[in-house]
Amino acid sequence: MIHLILFLLCFPVWLYIVFKISRFLTRKIIEQWWGVFIAFFIFFMLLALPLTDEFIGKRQFEKICNEESMVHIDVASTRGRTVYFDSRPQQYLADTAVAIKILPIRYIDAKTGELVFHYAYVTANGGFVSRMFPATEDVYPWTFSGQCGPDNQVNLFDKLGLKKIEKEHKK
Repeated sequence: MIHLILFLLCFPVWLYIVFKISRFLTRKIIEQWWGVFIAFFIFFMLLALPLTDEFIGKRQFEKICNEESMVHIDVASTRGRTVYFDSRPQQYLADTAVAIKILPIRYIDAKTGELVFHYAYVTANGGFVSRMFPATEDVYPWTFSGQCGPDNQVNLFDKLGLKKIEKEHKK
């Protein structure tokens, strides 16, 4: 709640600063008929500036999501196989506008050790404004949904004819 109050207090200040900067930058051309359009353009560009990292991060996230969240079947025949979940550590991607992490999900054949199928869940954290004014404990993006996974995983084991077991831990 305190973050919402801070946001509501800071937003008018940001509006005022953006207004003053855009007026300063366009003070000479505002007298021309086309100067008003440029002034409005500069005003709205400056207004959106704090969310720019999320606008860029959305494109990066969607690209990574489309690549990683699809179910990949890695063997020719899956019917009748017994598989177990193989955990892998989360991958944190570098050089992205917002923090993006990938949680790989892999299922291995219990008898042969072959990778049967895999997919990933992809999540993104919010950008500058989301971190400054978090609405929840987790910092989600304000401009896009920061989570994705495969759409068709609900009955995947039945569709592929697989039996799922717990991985045996060696002592």
